[in-house]
Amino acid sequence: MSLTFLVLALLTGHTFASMAMTVVPAVAPAIARDYDVDPSLIGYQIAFVSLGQGACLMFLSNLGRRVGACRAYQIGLAGLACGMLLMALPSKFLLVLGSVVMGLGHGFITPASAALLMRYSPPERRNFLFSFQQTGVPIGGILPMGPEMAGVPPHWGVYFQVADCDATAGKATALGGQVCFGPHD
Repeated sequence: MSLTFLVLALLTGHTFASMAMTVVPAVAPAIARDYDVDPSLIGYQIAFVSLGQGACLMFLSNLGRRVGACRAYQIGLAGLACGMLLMALPSKFLLVLGSVVMGLGHGFITPASAALLMRYSPPERRNFLFSFQQTGVPIGGILPMGPEMAGVPPHWGVYFQVADCDATAGKATALGGQVCFGPHD
């Protein structure tokens, strides 16, 4: 297995794991409406995910040693997928259960990826590779489309870091662009 493949596979896995973690908060108003609950209660969903993560880390953290880091990573991804499938079914109970299962799956991913990188990355490149692989966490974020985006189909947004947000947004507007979300640092 090449190191490049390993890092890209871990980056992809972390991206999808982060995406899975932010799906429910991103669509909280629709879920609250469908389940007839106050939208603020949807915030508790992440607490159930955290409960699953904590349980995994406390009670199942040695699984990677028994089955291997790669297999533990696969189990984690399968747990995330099963949790998402449970949450897709129309039941408050399954939403809670799916959140816990998703947390259990997520609890396997970071320790397993760290073990794989420690095993296969050369010591002189290890810091860079760990940092690069961890960038998958924010890449997978999901945001809801607000009313100002009416008529715009779902899409992937791209973010850029610039020295001066206000000046860059002003220049984009002057050149005919449209700023959907105002500058923020």
